[in-house]
Amino acid sequence: MACQLETIEFMKDKLKEEKKAGTVTLDFYTLMKEIFNRIMLYHQHDSFDRLEEISQLIKKTHLKIKDPLKDKDANKNTPIMKSKIIASYICELKRLIKESVLLAEEDMGLVEKEIKCVIDDFPSTMKMFEWAGISFGQSESFRIYKAMKRLAKVSGATQLRFWGKYLGRQRDYFVIEGKLPYSEESKAANGAEDRGKGVNTCVYWVTDNLLGDWIQLPDSEPQYIIAARNIKYIVTGNLNADLNTNPAFPGKERHFLRAQIARISHTTSIVPKDYMQPHEENDREVVLNEEFSAPSATDLNSTENWVHQFQNILLAGRAEHTPPNVGEDELEEAMGELENKDPFIERLKPVNEDLKVYKDIEGAWSTRLVGNIQQYQAEEEGTTSYVCCEVKSLRWKGATTITQNGRWASLYIGYGIKTGDVCFKPTSPEEIMNDPEEAVEQPEPTPLEAPPQPEQPANEGEGKPEAEGDQENAE
Repeated sequence: MACQLETIEFMKDKLKEEKKAGTVTLDFYTLMKEIFNRIMLYHQHDSFDRLEEISQLIKKTHLKIKDPLKDKDANKNTPIMKSKIIASYICELKRLIKESVLLAEEDMGLVEKEIKCVIDDFPSTMKMFEWAGISFGQSESFRIYKAMKRLAKVSGATQLRFWGKYLGRQRDYFVIEGKLPYSEESKAANGAEDRGKGVNTCVYWVTDNLLGDWIQLPDSEPQYIIAARNIKYIVTGNLNADLNTNPAFPGKERHFLRAQIARISHTTSIVPKDYMQPHEENDREVVLNEEFSAPSATDLNSTENWVHQFQNILLAGRAEHTPPNVGEDELEEAMGELENKDPFIERLKPVNEDLKVYKDIEGAWSTRLVGNIQQYQAEEEGTTSYVCCEVKSLRWKGATTITQNGRWASLYIGYGIKTGDVCFKPTSPEEIMNDPEEAVEQPEPTPLEAPPQPEQPANEGEGKPEAEGDQENAE
């Protein structure tokens, strides 16, 4: 049924009059106009199915439908940061990405610009550890790498590598290992070894916030290492905190942390066999083997092919004995007595000779292959494989070494608790019971004299004749 144009105009005018009068909120003409507009723009192919839906949506929104913004319009206006914490975090993160250092003008002269620092290729190293299931995530790994590069500008170190993450109760420590060509103190104190020797071969920096500054730990001293061997303690994350332990620890948490790092490093730092060789003149010193050829990961999947890199720490808390204060004639004999009481362990000792930790597991290390063991054709000659070999310490849980295609790296992530160490665990006293209630006094059950007996009352039934019923029963 066709509708004439005059009729449509009449209906349109009538609806407009009712809208002006306030009886309707949406006129039919405007509604149909908006419906057709939406159909032509967004629903050309499914208008028949969406007609009722479009009409209902327009009625509910009263023609206030807004088209979604494009990407350029949505990202044009940056929202205002209301939180100062978020704004400060973004500012610090930008500084870290640019590797900028904020120092006072009088301190800028302390920065060594002529010293070149060699930094470990941390991103590629973490790709190897991902095969073993160890990862900080891409964002965290990127911040660690940038923090290392920023530390290289202000520390004056010649070498830097990421040592690991020392976990704590309140905060965790990120630890970086490096070497400094100088020492802040002219002479070591309290029997500590000089910088660059023994347990102080490397220097360590820690931080609990990668966006903040790094703090250099003090050199390790024998008294701290000896005391750390007698306790088990989980750090708090505060370098100035006191340790509530028994036996008492003589220093702060920073001294305990440095002692634990030295113990872990000297025990878990391993290298492939024949990578180093003893020095010709001094068998306690090692040099790199120039003829070394890196074995495959499959060959390294055995503890027989790994050796310890550093000298063992003596019971005296040092890597070398302190010469006693005696004459030159008696020095050699005195040093011999010290070595007999506290002997050295041969350098480059194979890790398969370490004492076992558990009764049912041989040795103190575990190895396994991870990744693709398939052999591929090499570019030049022979074949190559991308499999990784993972070596884990059973004595220091969290110490891992991984190798792939001739490269290897070590990492520690843990609480610094050594498996098998003696720990002071006194037996707690029993619960103190309450005092019992006082008993009521009772008479003596066996007195010396018999107590007086009370008089018996007279028998009221004597001399009374028996009843008839009783007599009958007696008969």
